[in-house]
Order: sequence, then C-alpha cells, then structure tokens
Amino acid sequence: ELTISLLQLLSENCDLLSTRLKRAVTYNRYEKVASFLLELTSVDDVEKGIVNHTLPYTHEEFSTYVGLSRVTTTKVLNEFQKGFVDLDYRKIKVLNREGLANIIG
Repeated sequence: ELTISLLQLLSENCDLLSTRLKRAVTYNRYEKVASFLLELTSVDDVEKGIVNHTLPYTHEEFSTYVGLSRVTTTKVLNEFQKGFVDLDYRKIKVLNREGLANIIG
C-alpha cells in the first residue's frame, strides 16, 4: 500500500515536471500564460492566497513565475481580458478555464 502511494506521488510529480518543461520549451507566450493560469487555479490553495480561481500576484510576480518579461506578460494578460480573465490590483481572476484550455490546444 505504501509502495503504491509512493509510486502514485512520483508519477504525479513526473507529470507536473513534464508539463512545466513542455511549457518552458515549446509553448508560445499565450500558451505559457494560459497553461500557468490553469495549473495554479485548478484547486484552491489558501496558504498561497489562491482562492476562487484568483491569483494574488502582480504582473511582475506572475511574469517571473511564467518565465516571460513583465511587458510581454502584461500584453498577454490584457488580451486575455477579452473573456478569459479579470485583472485588478494584485489579482488575476480566471473567468473562462475552457477558453484558456483551448488556447493550449
């Protein structure tokens, strides 16, 4: 039973690392931002302040996490305001998860 749990945990970690590597290497800027938004808002994480599909990040912080410049991140997020996200001071709220998933393909 412990072995199965450990194998499941290792499998989940491999999947997460694979997704992050794919995002870093093969995704364009829109796919990177969409993928990261979907990953972080998939479940609430009260300790990180992620609640109700809302991230408590500035554009600067978000850009650091996603690996893009702040200017590029801001341009993409502003474009995503057309139905995918709502932006406020230190808040990025995902409104349309399905739409973001369609950007990734």
